[in-house]
Amino acid sequence: MVNEIVLKQNKMLLNLIQVMSIRDRKLIIESFEIKDIVDQVLLSLKTIKKFEQIKVSIHQLVKNTFRTDRELMIITLTQLIENSIFYSCETDPEIQIRILNDDHGNLLLEVADNGTGIPAEALEKVFDMFYRGTLLSKGSGLGLYLVKNAVERLGGHIKVSSEENKGATFAIHFST
Repeated sequence: MVNEIVLKQNKMLLNLIQVMSIRDRKLIIESFEIKDIVDQVLLSLKTIKKFEQIKVSIHQLVKNTFRTDRELMIITLTQLIENSIFYSCETDPEIQIRILNDDHGNLLLEVADNGTGIPAEALEKVFDMFYRGTLLSKGSGLGLYLVKNAVERLGGHIKVSSEENKGATFAIHFST
């Protein structure tokens, strides 16, 4: 039990360090394929016990490269996909990752799961620092706060849609 508490506190400290890093970071803009980042993030999350049970689908509807800060994109996708893993449903868990362009050629990234979902009254608060949607929440309330800050630092915006017990979809929009 002590070990579990220490690990949780360690993760919280690392997330707080990332919050400060996102604010102060000098952006390093480079071109890369978003799918490569998704693959890298999925590989890094394979150590999570529940990962092997989840069906992950990647729908890449765009082939062009994207110019942004690679590290902030990794932080963003890691947090979103990790949340989807933790809150995925127990039977037939599934995560869908979509990479596409909108009508104006802007990049749209979506991470959707079929998990527990987010209560309607919590939707507008999920990106607040230290906000935890339920008492059953496993995290520190920093993951989605990190995502929002990273996305905004990259010049994008994020929206969430969800229904309880039907999953959640996080959509990130970046202008190109």
